[in-house]
Amino acid sequence: VKGLDSILREELEIEKLKLGDIIYFLVDYPVTPKPIKIKEKDYYVWHMGVYVGDSLVIHANPFIRVVEIDNIFDIPFYAIYVTRPDFK
Repeated sequence: VKGLDSILREELEIEKLKLGDIIYFLVDYPVTPKPIKIKEKDYYVWHMGVYVGDSLVIHANPFIRVVEIDNIFDIPFYAIYVTRPDFK
């Protein structure tokens, strides 16, 4: 999604997210084999969720192993990468 592809946490403009956006949460230590480069630094996908509006994301919380809805900023991440399904 233009404007939301590989963006740092502090640069996130929440109003650019739309219902159904798939959010990949990125951290700065290797947890996947292929990094995503942002401003010359490597970030790695560690978690994902679906945006449901009002700054909320539905995701399977890996720490307590339940599906829940949380504020996006309550989920640990340094950056995100967003894809938007095309429901045509």
